Amino acid sequence: MQRLIERERGRASSVTAEQMAAGHVPQLELTTAEERRVIALCSRRAAKSTGICDLMALDAEANAGVQLYFGATKPAVRLSIWENIWKPRCKKFGFHVSHNETMMVSRFASGALAAFTGTDDVRHVETYLGNKLRRAVIDEAQSQAQSLLVPLVTRILPPALSPAKSSTGALLGKGGQFLLAGTIPEVPAGLFYEYWMRAQGWRKFNWSRFENPHMGTREEQMAELEELLASTPGLTIDDPMIRRDWF
Repeated sequence: MQRLIERERGRASSVTAEQMAAGHVPQLELTTAEERRVIALCSRRAAKSTGICDLMALDAEANAGVQLYFGATKPAVRLSIWENIWKPRCKKFGFHVSHNETMMVSRFASGALAAFTGTDDVRHVETYLGNKLRRAVIDEAQSQAQSLLVPLVTRILPPALSPAKSSTGALLGKGGQFLLAGTIPEVPAGLFYEYWMRAQGWRKFNWSRFENPHMGTREEQMAELEELLASTPGLTIDDPMIRRDWF
């Protein structure tokens, strides 16, 4: 496999962000975001995690560097992201990449590395933090334990994302991208919610599953929601859970 990677070096996939988004406009905007600080607050089934994986894969195919993806737990990341989104997307769109199944690390022909883990396994990624990171993603940020999320966001990751400096002290490049993503938390509190509401200098994305064309038309999704409400006594369209997860 390593020989294959070496042979394919420099031959980046011709797939585009538009092809990967396949008509999902909000997802495309996230996939092509170039700002250093990005935050996305979406409903369930909005395809934000798919957009994040597309962003990472497109960048890794063309540029060397290390990208880290954090989910809530390592087992959840393996099941929901690594197996269900990341590897299938890489295969579907023909990226030149090999996967280390044990470590959940992908190596691209460009020299890029994409590592996946949970915030419950920070020690695993500390080996990547000695050098400058190209991107750090914390997904499902609303569900992260604050004791883990706060030090990651405020202390551990920012130095690794800072732009490098020359011998004269001049900045080299703009630094790595920091991306926080999640849904509305059950309680309006916590670092992710505070950043969404008050933080300055972050490009913000917000959309619902109704804007995901791969979930069906709005009419089809509303029919599914009405079926759920009719089959669940006491549940209404105004229930906070429905507002969070659907809208």
